Amino acid sequence: MSSVLDERSIKVFTNGDASRVGIAAYEGSLDAAQLNSIYSRAMFNGTVYPEFLLHTSNHQATFHFNPPPHINQMVVTAFVFSSNGGLGIAEPIQWQRQQDIEIYLHIPYSARTLEPVTVDIYIVNNRAQKVDFVLVELLNKANEFSFLNNSGRTDATKKTVYGRLQPNEVQRTEFLIRPKKLGSITLKANAYTEGSVIARAETILRIVPESVQRTGSIVRLFNVDNSMQQVEDVKIPIPRTIDTGSEKITFSLNREQTQIASLTGSMLLDKLVQTDPFTMAMKASLTLEVLSLARLGWNERKALAERMMNESVTKVMSYGNADGSFTIPDRHQPSSACWDTVIAVQALISSNEHLGSDQLEATILNALEWLKSRQAADGHFCKDDGEQTELEGIEKTAHVLLIFQHMANHLWRFVSVINSARNYLLSSTSKLHEPYHLALVGHVFQLSLQRATGKENRSMINEKINHILAELLARKQRSSSGLKMWWNSAPSTPDLDATAYALMVMTSKQFLFDAAPIVNWIKGQPYRRAVSSTITPNSHVALRTLIDYAKQTTFQEKRYEAVIMAKDKSGVISRHELQHDSGSQVLVLPATTRTVSFSINGTISGAYTINYSYMESVTSQVQKFDIDVLRYGTSNEDYTDWRVCIRFLPKGFYEKTHMVTCEIAFPTGYIALDDSVDELNQLDDVVATVLKNDETQLSITFEEIGVQQKCFNVTGFRRNVETRQLPGTIKVFDLSDS
Repeated sequence: MSSVLDERSIKVFTNGDASRVGIAAYEGSLDAAQLNSIYSRAMFNGTVYPEFLLHTSNHQATFHFNPPPHINQMVVTAFVFSSNGGLGIAEPIQWQRQQDIEIYLHIPYSARTLEPVTVDIYIVNNRAQKVDFVLVELLNKANEFSFLNNSGRTDATKKTVYGRLQPNEVQRTEFLIRPKKLGSITLKANAYTEGSVIARAETILRIVPESVQRTGSIVRLFNVDNSMQQVEDVKIPIPRTIDTGSEKITFSLNREQTQIASLTGSMLLDKLVQTDPFTMAMKASLTLEVLSLARLGWNERKALAERMMNESVTKVMSYGNADGSFTIPDRHQPSSACWDTVIAVQALISSNEHLGSDQLEATILNALEWLKSRQAADGHFCKDDGEQTELEGIEKTAHVLLIFQHMANHLWRFVSVINSARNYLLSSTSKLHEPYHLALVGHVFQLSLQRATGKENRSMINEKINHILAELLARKQRSSSGLKMWWNSAPSTPDLDATAYALMVMTSKQFLFDAAPIVNWIKGQPYRRAVSSTITPNSHVALRTLIDYAKQTTFQEKRYEAVIMAKDKSGVISRHELQHDSGSQVLVLPATTRTVSFSINGTISGAYTINYSYMESVTSQVQKFDIDVLRYGTSNEDYTDWRVCIRFLPKGFYEKTHMVTCEIAFPTGYIALDDSVDELNQLDDVVATVLKNDETQLSITFEEIGVQQKCFNVTGFRRNVETRQLPGTIKVFDLSDS
């Protein structure tokens, strides 16, 4: 079979009688690569003209069609089916409209409500002969805008102009309209000559409001422990180009810095499962501490913890030796007289904080004297434990030093011992790389500052702590959401222990907000340590650190007085006070407030938030982007080279751009050169390039455009020779534009 296509019909010729024939049309042009799909599958995804099939007796059928005005290109193919010959498909034929008259709409990218808008319509005469009568009309059937300069009529559904065109001439006419609604308005224009519709154009005009609402918030953290903190003149960034009286400003005081780190008493209570006496003593001690901090009247749990503590202490005391050391009979790793004594004394110190036994205190002091005798000349402990690595020596020294520092009432007895051990750790800090050892030593240094002997070099200790914090932050692990943070340690040490000691350092440094993701991660771990065959000084270190964090937040007695002063350019216009027993912690500030001063006195860790909103008139906004276009001298009749430079014009220091698109419409007959588009895609800050309208329009999207000019080159290639050209256009906008 075969087919012949003319301007309004297609003739189909078949080889057999009694065949059923039809045609299928595809809007736009068809890629040659799709032909195989058409031949093998007979897939027609276009519109069929007409929808019926014909019986033919003369081996010929004619189909008449009238494509809608907005379709300028089609691919038409014919098919035939007979019971004898089966299905046959003819070679597809390209059809392109040869328009005598064309019209194009040029409008702004967006306009404001009630703002006059100029609609430019370009009329192109593609014939080499004069057109004596042309009628151009702009339609308004939905009454979405009104025509200006229309003899007072504001409800017209269309406006018409008349004219004539010389051969191959381009003329421009304009309509002045005023939008009546927000959102998108569809503009349609028709051109008639001699009573027939010969051209049609359609585009979208985006209408933005006269004023838009802007919102923002300012958050500041604070932490006071029986002290005072003051912040002067926090500036609210409200510009002058706002609707007077539209400002809404509130001040709210929050008693927690972040919700992800919230802890309750029940979360910190241990289950008190039976295990070795050292771990049981720690469990019971922490349970009694939480019951007291949370003021929980759980008498049964308290009695159980006290009984377990007494039994555990009795058992631990039975492991004591005459020289003050302890020997744990159970098999555990690592095992040594020094290590066993550290574990035992740690449990006894924790228990005696609740028991207050003089006998127990004397036993602890004897053990400390024994440990003192196990200190080497360079300051490290457990010198008699045989061959050990340097990291093992640092770890043991850190744990022994923690024990000495926890005996706050007896520091004077061991000043030289503590100073020597601390100096050893200070000199060894540069050798630490694993998060566990870094965090453990950092915790020891922080405690050294709190339990001062009077001989410490505080500036050096602070310097080492800052170094350790920097090393830890460089090795942190963070979830994709940013809500959890932890550290991966060596295989011999659980990640939970390393992360717990890191949290201890940050809590003692009062970095409560920064520590919140760490707390959130530990809450998802087995921080109430399960029964383990290995006995270490790190028993319940995770639970211990959560309790320390809760002391600064959840269990902190929140007693405070806050003073908030709102100011405008003339001075203080309102003064408010908030206390811990105030019913509402939210204040509504005067609309003219531009700065806020805040002071708080007492004990609390929290944050305050200033929320503000206002209506800003967009009619007073100035141009957002500056566009500079230069045509290079290398341009010729086939290629035109341009340099385009874009610069952002911010209204204030706080305004930024995001995903800026530069939309280039080439002059009539020109398309974007492929090599030029490839070069644009190679630029670092180009997010995407998109070709539209048969490559006559190029959109380039940048991540951001700043106040410094962003320049790039683009080349247009002349595909068709046109006697008259429509000018090209460049539009620049970002995500905040409508």
